[in-house]
Amino acid sequence: MSVQYLLSWEFFGPDAKGTASHFEVHLQEFLVRNKITVAEMQLLEMIDQRGWILTYKAQNRDEAITIGKTLRAQDCQEIESR
Repeated sequence: MSVQYLLSWEFFGPDAKGTASHFEVHLQEFLVRNKITVAEMQLLEMIDQRGWILTYKAQNRDEAITIGKTLRAQDCQEIESR
């Protein structure tokens, strides 16, 4: 098994989905500019419908730190993958 890191950003309010989608574009641009592998990314509606969450799976700890600090991820969780 290998370890990956799940970073997430939360967006709230009436324009949350649009804001999250717009941020997703900037995240992709950041990854390309910094030569970071564009891995799994998901835009999910919160269960209670209060907002939206954008998640990104970083392939290693250094990528997770770079992305998380620069783009101010609200959460970073270590996950195991097969």
